[in-house]
Amino acid sequence: MEPHLATSLFVRLDRGEPVEAIGPVLYEAVLADQEPDDATVFLIRRCLDTLPPDHPWTGSLLHLHSLALVRQEKWAEAVRLAEASLDAPFPVPEFRYGAIIHFSEVHCTLHEAGEEVDLDRVIGTLRALLDQVDEPHCHAIIATRCAYLLAARDTGEDAVDAARMLDAAIPVLPADMPGLDGTFRLSAAIAAELAERTGDPALLDAAVEALDRAIACTGQRVADVEQDHATLALTLIRRWPDERPTDVRDRIVDSLAKAVAAGYDDLWPWYGGELCARGEATASPEDLRVGIRWLDRYLATPEDDGLSRTAIRTNAALAHRALWQSTGDPSHAAAAQNHATVLLGHDISDGERVVMHRIRLDPMVPVSGRDTDPPVLSWIAQARGFVESTDHPDLEAVAALAAIVTFVELAAIASGELAIRLAAGETFESMFGSLLDVVRRAPDEYAEMVTLLSDLYRNYDLVLHGDSDTDHSATLEVLKQHRDDPDWGDERAVVALISTFLGVRIGNLELLDGSLAVHPAAIDLFRALHTDAGFEEISQRTIEARAALGEEQGIFTEFLDYMVAMLGEGPLPENSSPLMRPFRTAVDILDAIRRDDIDAIRAACRRLDVEVATTPRSAVRRHDLAANVRAIAYSTLATFDTEDAHATLTAIMEEGTRWDSAVADRDPGILPTAEKLAWLLRQRGGPGDGERARRVGFEMLFLSWWRVLMQTSDDHALDVARTASANAGQFVSWFLADGALDDLVRLLDASRGLVLGAAALSRTASGKLTALGHADLAARLAAPAADPIATVELRHRVIRVLADADAGLADPPTTDAIREGLRRNDSDALCYLAPRTEHHDGFLLLVPADGPVEVRGLDLPAADDIESAPGRYGIALDGWNRAATTDGPEHGRWRDALAELCAWAGEAVGRTLLTVLGDRTRVVLVPIGTLGLVPWHAACHDGRHLLEDLTLTTVPSARVFLDLVDRPAVTGTPVLVGNPDRRLHAGAHEIALLNRLHYADAVCLGLRPTHRRPTPTFPDGSGTPEQVLARLGEPVSVLHLACHARADMRHPLASSITLSNGELSARTLLGLEPTGTLALGVVALAACETGSTWVDHDEALSLATTFLTIGARSVVGSLWKVPARGTTRLMALFHHFLRTEPPATALRRAQLCLLDPDREPPPAALGLPAGEHDRDPANWAGFVASGR
Repeated sequence: MEPHLATSLFVRLDRGEPVEAIGPVLYEAVLADQEPDDATVFLIRRCLDTLPPDHPWTGSLLHLHSLALVRQEKWAEAVRLAEASLDAPFPVPEFRYGAIIHFSEVHCTLHEAGEEVDLDRVIGTLRALLDQVDEPHCHAIIATRCAYLLAARDTGEDAVDAARMLDAAIPVLPADMPGLDGTFRLSAAIAAELAERTGDPALLDAAVEALDRAIACTGQRVADVEQDHATLALTLIRRWPDERPTDVRDRIVDSLAKAVAAGYDDLWPWYGGELCARGEATASPEDLRVGIRWLDRYLATPEDDGLSRTAIRTNAALAHRALWQSTGDPSHAAAAQNHATVLLGHDISDGERVVMHRIRLDPMVPVSGRDTDPPVLSWIAQARGFVESTDHPDLEAVAALAAIVTFVELAAIASGELAIRLAAGETFESMFGSLLDVVRRAPDEYAEMVTLLSDLYRNYDLVLHGDSDTDHSATLEVLKQHRDDPDWGDERAVVALISTFLGVRIGNLELLDGSLAVHPAAIDLFRALHTDAGFEEISQRTIEARAALGEEQGIFTEFLDYMVAMLGEGPLPENSSPLMRPFRTAVDILDAIRRDDIDAIRAACRRLDVEVATTPRSAVRRHDLAANVRAIAYSTLATFDTEDAHATLTAIMEEGTRWDSAVADRDPGILPTAEKLAWLLRQRGGPGDGERARRVGFEMLFLSWWRVLMQTSDDHALDVARTASANAGQFVSWFLADGALDDLVRLLDASRGLVLGAAALSRTASGKLTALGHADLAARLAAPAADPIATVELRHRVIRVLADADAGLADPPTTDAIREGLRRNDSDALCYLAPRTEHHDGFLLLVPADGPVEVRGLDLPAADDIESAPGRYGIALDGWNRAATTDGPEHGRWRDALAELCAWAGEAVGRTLLTVLGDRTRVVLVPIGTLGLVPWHAACHDGRHLLEDLTLTTVPSARVFLDLVDRPAVTGTPVLVGNPDRRLHAGAHEIALLNRLHYADAVCLGLRPTHRRPTPTFPDGSGTPEQVLARLGEPVSVLHLACHARADMRHPLASSITLSNGELSARTLLGLEPTGTLALGVVALAACETGSTWVDHDEALSLATTFLTIGARSVVGSLWKVPARGTTRLMALFHHFLRTEPPATALRRAQLCLLDPDREPPPAALGLPAGEHDRDPANWAGFVASGR
């Protein structure tokens, strides 16, 4: 209470004024006083001392006295006075209701603080008092407090009674009542508890609704909102324990993201698991990658929290397998197998063992036995032992595992393992009989599997024993019925191999023609196994099969002709070499490796020397089985014995021959040979070996382009390109170690171009075809695909044309070309910023316009390091992007993370960059991976931002930069688009301002700045996607888009700009003029997140980059959700300076005006007063210049 008010009331009381005269003033004052002093308490006591017990104001003064003592935390006396007030008279009923509410809140607060409360007595009192309160709001408030105490007591039907009270009270409570969120929280907790007891899912739905309402309440503490999100996620998981609708899973992920970002470390496995589950359901590699990182992070913590790691590791294994299946990256197959192996060593249930055995063997289907790391044959034996001994009641699951084991063992035909065992006296019955019995015990739907397996076993046994009296009708019938059944994909692939083998051995053209039913799976098999040694063996099998058929024509021979063309179109090998002998030798080598028996490996190598010397060589050297196995054998020997110079020399010769042949034929099928050959060269370390190893690194990336081009969708092409780009890390480390900096520049740029080119795959290839005079082929490639087989054939033709012209898709520039481009653009240097990887530390690579390339090591985190400043910023940015509002607690966390990021960037990079640059100030940046999220111009060092010392522009790669430098200036009509979706009135004002100040002749699209309905449009249209695309068909000097945009960080091609009645996506823009570029000058994307993208591999795709790709010379885009008012001011200044300056300089000068209004006052004609927060990087640093 204000001192002067207390003094005034004392004086009035001393003069003899009755309490009822000063009571209303005292009542209001005490209720409002959050920190009452002793003088206030004394005044209340003084008033009480003057009154008889039955005075109408006695109850109110007792209530006030208790309230003041509560706020002074004098609880014992406060409780006594609160109870005494209930039996005293009050001047009006409303004051009595207030005293009852106070009584209930005192006891709730004490119980919440852990103090002892006589719940039975207090609840009984409140129940009796409720009958005396007829004012609805007060009755509802008291009922909520009573419900809390009932829930706390929780005996008998207390929880049910509490739920009923809340259901009746909540609709009556005022929407702006303080603490309303706590009431919803209590309702959710009670509903969840009752659901646990009754199993009623409707109660969990009620809990979810209550939590949603709690989160929507305004004015609550940030910590409470974060706790609500954590509780909401776990409640939704309880409500939907198995299959979850898409919107439910998205809600779970969003809430867990907010909770994890707030520090709920115990939710890491939940968050990771849900991301992985969503990734599997939606085939999203990004969800899977991020989810795996959170699971791995949790698994790396000490096991002292009482949680079992089994379920978490199971989720990780399943996610790695799904990521392997979607990307083909063998590292994820290996990670899945490692997790499964760990779990199989623990005490897990038989049902879990079924899953883990399947995970271990699935990556090996349909070819096994070709490697010792992993030990496939040992895994088969373990799975077989489990299948034969388990009494798990789920016969279908066990039968499925048994079928996988049998198919994997059958697939070991490729390594000769079965032939050796049969030659040793084993029979198919002894090898497979027990497994077949398990399959027969399964439900009826496995009958066809039994038929197929039996048919394959019997016929293969006959063929191996020289009996060609085989009957394949059962096999062909089963395959015909399951031609398009996705559940039979692996089985079809295995049968394609076995049928080819059997058909060739017995000359059965019917069997080979019947295999056409499975050839789509066989094609998938050839692609999936391109990273494995088994691919070479299967490739040879296909070529041998075609040779055996001679001039016979049939559907299957046409299929084989197609496969041979895909394998390189070389002459077919002779059909005279024994088929199984090299495989048997390969198995001997594998056995020797398992035993660490170097002498046995050497003996096998000597046998291969003799065999290769006495066997006619294949015209297609890399398809010569004996030579291939010999290369593998000597590579293995050189790995085991690094001092064996002969083994190293022979391995290099054999692997080098295979690799040179693949490079000459543009065959991406044996890309793993590149890393093996390069490793051997570096191990030997002879004259020229280092240079040749580096050349192999280049060739690997170039061949990756052909594999990218074979993908039939941009999404698949992107995944392949990201994997290849990541795999180039080993070569980057070698280039750094050798000091081959000019070559390193080209390698980095080829890697960058791989991802960017894959995102615009058809456009990239079509442009080169058009330049070579193949406009018809370019048009066919750019057209939508209809028939998958025809599409594959078309892409093979494209590869042939480009290869014949030596026009590879990867065309990284030399450092001399970069220097020339820098000088033409009046730039001083181009700088790559590379994050740390498993192969090398972070570094800065500078290509100056004049002078040698320079490199500096930097303390830059890995792309997936979520504990680093960029990692924490990425999490905060993601949390803000997912938030329901832009100004909630997530925004505050993002701002804090941005400040930390700018400080880190200045220390980690800014100082070193300025030192290396010296007096050079105009810099082109190529930030790699998630370093593209960093606003480098806002990097802070010594109280200054880099913006104050440098003019920065970013580009996806040096090749893109040089292409931009070559683009001519554009003279055309400015196009301004603002507020097309009626949700960004500031955008409409922005367009009107630019039209008035700078572009009087502009085409203006969108909705005018007015609240009238219907909203009038600008003169040239409302700004639909069709209208904007139509304008892009003509020369446009300036395109300014003041509208909302969305950066899809998981699927960059789906990123889009929101226009009138529709979205304009990156995918649509990349489809414009697929064989050329548009005439675009400067593009200003004054919208949210038009320059940002967030994936964990080397990514160079955003909406800003998309406009550069389709023809723009320069683009200004945003890294985050920029504030509307600050954007209008910044863009007005930018376009003012653009009249006389290049785009990067114009943006820098505009940002400097906001950073320091005294530096260069904006022209008075702009009429835009400075904002009080302009200096905040959140307001000025969001925009970056890309291009020239």
